[in-house]
Amino acid sequence: MAIRPIVLAATLAVAALGTTTVTAQVYKETVSGHNGPMTVEVTIEKGAVKAVKVLKHSETVGIGSVAVEKIPAAIVKSNKADLAAVTGASVTSKAIEQAVEVALAKATGKSLKAKFKPGTYKSQAYGNNGYLNVEVTVTKDKIKSIKVPANQETPFMGGMAIKSISDDIVRYQTLNVDAVSGATVTSAAFKQAVGAALTQSGVNLAALQKPVPQKIKKFKGTRSESYDLVIVGAGGAGLSAAVTAGQAGKYRVIVLEKMPVIGGNTLRCASAFNTADPERQKLLPMTDTLKDAVVKAISEKPVSEEHRKLMADVKAKYEAYLASGSKTLFDCPEWHALQTYNGGDKVGHIPLIRTYAANTLDTLHWMQKLGTPVLDRVSQGAGALWQRTHQVDAPAGTGLVEPLYKAAVKEGTKIVTGMKAESLIVKNGRVVGVRASDKVGNNYAFNAKYGVILATGGYSQNKVLRQRSAPQLTADMVSTNQPGATGDGIVMATKIGAYTTGMNYV
Repeated sequence: MAIRPIVLAATLAVAALGTTTVTAQVYKETVSGHNGPMTVEVTIEKGAVKAVKVLKHSETVGIGSVAVEKIPAAIVKSNKADLAAVTGASVTSKAIEQAVEVALAKATGKSLKAKFKPGTYKSQAYGNNGYLNVEVTVTKDKIKSIKVPANQETPFMGGMAIKSISDDIVRYQTLNVDAVSGATVTSAAFKQAVGAALTQSGVNLAALQKPVPQKIKKFKGTRSESYDLVIVGAGGAGLSAAVTAGQAGKYRVIVLEKMPVIGGNTLRCASAFNTADPERQKLLPMTDTLKDAVVKAISEKPVSEEHRKLMADVKAKYEAYLASGSKTLFDCPEWHALQTYNGGDKVGHIPLIRTYAANTLDTLHWMQKLGTPVLDRVSQGAGALWQRTHQVDAPAGTGLVEPLYKAAVKEGTKIVTGMKAESLIVKNGRVVGVRASDKVGNNYAFNAKYGVILATGGYSQNKVLRQRSAPQLTADMVSTNQPGATGDGIVMATKIGAYTTGMNYV
């Protein structure tokens, strides 16, 4: 009889366990995907994975997106996170698996600690311009350093991305760092190479997925700053404006750039610079075919009075050239302007085109003084109409952006990245500043004593604006422009009454 209460108690305990509802645990984990952060929702019940859903991602459509669709279901079916990756999307696949591992560790109370076999490990991944090699050194419990030998990535864009990501990985001991927008290919390749190198050390990469602490502190209200000149956009135009302002006097200048890196489309360009240049063109012959091209252009029927005047100016210059007996290539700003106008289907504004052509050679010389390396030879570049193409001797647009950046900083310009201009401040019919926000949502008012310069570039990456202005460019069409080309300046200016023209020429 003495043992009956014990048996009864045990029976009641079993009955209670049988009727208790076990609540599923839901975890939202943010891990580093191929193109950026991925938010994965993991539902765990009794230690088993019941559901996996990718809530947010920026993976490539048709590649990473396939893994997003297939891997969650496969994990639930097998109840394990270590699966075969989707072909071509191994980084995306592994990221989802790592999110599940982190969630399982939390649900079961297990600790995911990074443990390494000390040493230096090497790996590589294909970046934007070629293979990107890394050397990662680890101790038994931490990532000590990451070295990147010489590579072919664009110095300003890719180089800055590599340094930023490398510093964050070592400082915070995590692979879950943000890709640098504008350098997503380089960012993804670098993180992939580092991850592959670390795998050789025996570490579980899921233990290296903790989020990076927020670097920018949130504050209330609006922070106000005052300058003489506020420039929006740190591409070629914005940086040129900053340098020019600095050279003109001791002005307080700030440049606001929403992207994490400067350069805009100028940094991505092929650095082909067209200008009439007597000194460099003197070795080029004037052939009969080239003569015929000039005669044809100055003999056609003009479409406007401005066109007629421009043709007459070219004709006068060409007749003077023929009278001189010269055998070298004929060129002049007027001929450059006429070819530009004709090549643009005769819809351009001739006075502006004249101003452009008349200042190109001085601009080239100005850039050279700042440090832009220009080859001595002149050619007819892709898409050019005459042998007046000058080539910068540097990768992509680095030979243009780097000298401008250094000159702007030397002149005392403050350049702020990650700062998005939201609207223009108008008082008494005059633009006197810019409202902006940083990446955590802090609000700023940048007051401008003398004015605001909008150098935000085009809008080819703004699908809504693109569909409105050029509906033939469907939403699924890909642009080669940098991702920040969303027409922010156009949007802000039109909101205060500015007119637009030529919006269909994206």
